[in-house]
Amino acid sequence: MKTIKSLPLIFDHHAHLSFYAMLCDCLNVGGCYSSQELLGTLRSLPADQLNIITGWHSERITLSKEMLSGYAPVVIINFCLHGFICNEEAACVLRANGINPYPADSLEAERETAKIFTFFPEYAKQRQNEQELTDIFKRYTELMQKEGLYGLEDMMYTLPQAFPQELFPDFQVITRRYYRASNDKTPAGNFGNLTAQPSRERLKLFCDGAIGARTAAIGKPYSGGGHPTLIYQDDELEPILQDCIAREADLAIHAIGEAAISQVLRIYKRCLPLPVGNRFSLRLEHCQFITLEQAQRAKQLGLTLSMQPNFNDDSQKYRDRLPIEYCQGNNPFRMLIDQAGFVPGQDLLFGSDGMPAGLAQALQNSLFPAYPGQALTVEELLAGYTADPRKGTRDYEIDDVSKTVRLVC
Repeated sequence: MKTIKSLPLIFDHHAHLSFYAMLCDCLNVGGCYSSQELLGTLRSLPADQLNIITGWHSERITLSKEMLSGYAPVVIINFCLHGFICNEEAACVLRANGINPYPADSLEAERETAKIFTFFPEYAKQRQNEQELTDIFKRYTELMQKEGLYGLEDMMYTLPQAFPQELFPDFQVITRRYYRASNDKTPAGNFGNLTAQPSRERLKLFCDGAIGARTAAIGKPYSGGGHPTLIYQDDELEPILQDCIAREADLAIHAIGEAAISQVLRIYKRCLPLPVGNRFSLRLEHCQFITLEQAQRAKQLGLTLSMQPNFNDDSQKYRDRLPIEYCQGNNPFRMLIDQAGFVPGQDLLFGSDGMPAGLAQALQNSLFPAYPGQALTVEELLAGYTADPRKGTRDYEIDDVSKTVRLVC
């Protein structure tokens, strides 16, 4: 049976506007299912510039720098945004911009993530004038509006200038910057600084990797090999948190696996109590494998969780690498709401991570989850997405037979 639901526009609490907007004209190989097919798309690329390729599904296509030899300079970014591969023709450009083209291990690869996020959009920007940049943001913003968004939070804004909010009065954008120590005197370079700083810093930090790269810090080995990776040692993370507390920052920490979540909770507790009147706040991003005990501790500490209902599908997509108990325990929304007491829209927020953007996939995976513990009601989902009917509505077709949801208009 198919039904049509008219639902309000949403605010995406975890998106990557600047990254995707600046790279929206790059070749996307997301539709490729074999290395031969992917390599075939590279033959027509210009040889006189660095070509940034997006959408590579490393879990289904194995590539090597040797396979890319002889092609135009290419850097191919993993779909999950963690990990990339390049050929020697591109390596010299990356080295010149402080990026190691061939990380020695998973830790080194993950520590390059921030550089990847900042360099690639900045490189794309160098080839655009001001009007072209405005047009790029306009096209991407309009695309997000068509997907049912009235605004989003860019989790790692990468451009030196502030987002031109005045040009988009009907689309709300909140930006975060990648964490840099307050005593870091390195010239801004590709990292840039906002031309108009907000009254309170909004910062982003990575504490583990990603499932797609087999580097999310889960507590058991990945099936078929992998490297659960904590980005920081405890004695590295504690001064970072202390610095953010002193700056009274709004800090969001990427922590997918329970080992990373445990580390953040442990180190944050060492930093307490906060100084009287201090406005520091801490948000955990993704936390797909959070346990009940961790959720209860996070609730007691006053943390906010920011999660992606569309990632329920990881329980199916990554069955090749996740132990079965992790497939079953991924995105435990019912535990978080019914047992730990998190409230959608208050201390439990939802976003898409742009994979894909919009409400349709999140709605599909909430109504028809891989496991019952992942289920969300429509009301819970909309609350977590800060839906606002005053901003407008979109129609969604819900098919109970095929268990799919699609945006109609």
